[in-house]
Amino acid sequence: MEKRAAIIGCGKVGRNWALLFLRAGWSVRVFDPDTGATDQLQKLVAQLADSEPGYENGLSRLSVHQTLSDTIEGALWIQESAPDRLDLKRKIYQKVQVTCPTEAVIASSTETLGAHEIQACAVRPKFVLVVRPMSYGFSNPKVAVLGGVKTNPKFLAQAATFLQELGLETEISSGR
Repeated sequence: MEKRAAIIGCGKVGRNWALLFLRAGWSVRVFDPDTGATDQLQKLVAQLADSEPGYENGLSRLSVHQTLSDTIEGALWIQESAPDRLDLKRKIYQKVQVTCPTEAVIASSTETLGAHEIQACAVRPKFVLVVRPMSYGFSNPKVAVLGGVKTNPKFLAQAATFLQELGLETEISSGR
């Protein structure tokens, strides 16, 4: 089975998530309404292909999509990195959860919203959590994995294990 991640939002944080998954050998599907952001990501991957291990065939595993439903098709991990506006995230989560694979993890990179606020936007809240880098650009490979009141602790632990397999250190917190 192909390991596929979907990245929603290709600003600084979303771009770094895309690079992390590409370096780990995943196929990465991205969406951003700003084509400049996706163009910048593609240029960066092309540059890294010449100099960094793990990115040699990165461009062939990176695809840009025009709709959320195309972006999330077949994704095992969906990383939402849109601006921290609850109204925007609500629209994204409602669209994404209607068509995403039922087993897909949906993680938000939010810096200002709690997991409970993100879950309140979701159709299937128990599959939604917050995973945020604890340093800019993953200069420190540590991420916070935050569950809300509706998060199953087992699901939270599985997500943390998955992130550890990507080379990240995890700090887990639940019930926010």
